[in-house]
Amino acid sequence: MPYDFNPVTNTDVCRKIANILTCPKRNVDAYYPLLYNELKAHGLVDRFEIIVALATIAVESGTFDFVVKERRSDASCIQMYWDNLRVRKNLGNASPTDAHRYKGRGPLQLTGRYNYGKYGKLIGVDLLANPDAACEPNNAVKIFRAYFQDHGCDVWANRWAGVNEDALKTCRKKVNGGLTHYDRFRKVAMSLLALG
Repeated sequence: MPYDFNPVTNTDVCRKIANILTCPKRNVDAYYPLLYNELKAHGLVDRFEIIVALATIAVESGTFDFVVKERRSDASCIQMYWDNLRVRKNLGNASPTDAHRYKGRGPLQLTGRYNYGKYGKLIGVDLLANPDAACEPNNAVKIFRAYFQDHGCDVWANRWAGVNEDALKTCRKKVNGGLTHYDRFRKVAMSLLALG
């Protein structure tokens, strides 16, 4: 029988997630039920979808902290998200200010003017005017779910189905654009899969 990732029917799930992700249990207790409910409301609670979502959060936010902001200095953000022309275009940054104004926030580390505009519209919040709103937990889970679904991570998670390594790599590329931190992503996914 597949492992029950529902925090209502499995009261031990937050502890197990915290152990596997090596993050504070208080963060999982605070944010996982919100995330699960958002995913469930959109039919994204197949075990492979949940596993890929959790592995993504493990490598993007590290500590399962949904109110986290990227810790880069303004100068570092400009170097990373403005000076690199390819990255600047991909993120839709229109000025050096955009590079640090729209730096990574939330469990997905939403980054770039284009993404703040697009996902703000999708969730009904003006993230361009108020980028810190991406760190509000209810907004953060909506952004995560919208991005996850919009990029087909749910589809690729089911193609992975615990065995298709190429599909798991695609899940990582859909969020990261490459395979940065893929080893940790895969390790977390396989550990969650081993729960049953």
